[in-house]
Amino acid sequence: MKKTLFLLMALFAGFLSAAELKLACFNHFTSYFKDFRRPENEIVSIRKMPQAEIIRQLAAGQLSMAITDRLPEDLRNFDVTELAVAGTILAIHPENPLKTVSCAEAKELLDAKIPTWRPLNGRRSQVHIYRVASNIPRPVIHHCGKCGFTPPGAKKKRKDEKPEKRAMVLQTENKSKSFVLLFVDPDGVAELPLASYGEDRVKLLSVDGVAPTLEHFRTGRYPLSRKIYLITAKHLTGSAKELVSYIKSRAFAARLYADGYLPIEQKAEQK
Repeated sequence: MKKTLFLLMALFAGFLSAAELKLACFNHFTSYFKDFRRPENEIVSIRKMPQAEIIRQLAAGQLSMAITDRLPEDLRNFDVTELAVAGTILAIHPENPLKTVSCAEAKELLDAKIPTWRPLNGRRSQVHIYRVASNIPRPVIHHCGKCGFTPPGAKKKRKDEKPEKRAMVLQTENKSKSFVLLFVDPDGVAELPLASYGEDRVKLLSVDGVAPTLEHFRTGRYPLSRKIYLITAKHLTGSAKELVSYIKSRAFAARLYADGYLPIEQKAEQK
C-alpha cells in the first residue's frame, strides 16, 4: 500500500513539474498542429485566442509564442518571423471595363455597400458578389430583375418590391465554384485568396492603382493584404525550438498555401 502511494505521489509530482509550452493563434491555425509530435516531458498548449488578448499577454510576459497578424508595440524581447501573406483579390468578368478601384471602393464592394456598377463602370446592373461560404447562415437573396443573368439561388422580385440598396451576396462551396459562376456573370465580382494571383481567365482588379502581384504582396504595397507573423521570446530552448522549426517547415507552409495564404520562404533549415 505504501509503495503504491509512493508511486502515485511520484507520478503526480512529475506531472506538476512538467513545463508548459504555450502557443496562441488567431483564426484557425490551431488545426495545423495535428502532426506535431509533442514531447513526452512537457505540456504543449496550443490555443485559439483573440488578437487583442494575444497582444495583451505578450506584453505582460504571459506568452512566449504566438501566430498573429498584429505586432506588439515593444518588440525588444521578441523575435519576429514573417510566415505568410493573407488578403483578398477582387476578380471580375473579362467583359467588365473596370480596371482599378480605390481602397475605399474595394472595402465598400466587399461589404456589399455598392448596389450597382453605375458609380464604378457606368452600368446600372446590380453587383453580384461571390464569396466562399463560412459558418454564417446564407443570406436571403433577391434577383435584381435588371440583368440577363440569374445567379443560382436567386429569387425573383415582385413587381411592387423596392429595388435593393445593397449588392447581391451569394455564398459558394469553394473558390472553384466562385470562379465558375463569375466566368458566366458579367456583373459578378468574386473574393479570391491571394494564392489566385496568377489567374488569367478573369480580370483581377488593381486597388489604388496597385496590381495584385506577388511582388506587391510581399512588399506590402497591395492594400488588401497583410502579413502573418510568428512572434517568439528570445533565446528559446528545447521543445520550444522544435515547435518553431515545425512552424517554419515546408509541411506547415503547404497547409498555409492550401488555405489561400502565400507562404514566405524561411531562411531557417527546412524539414
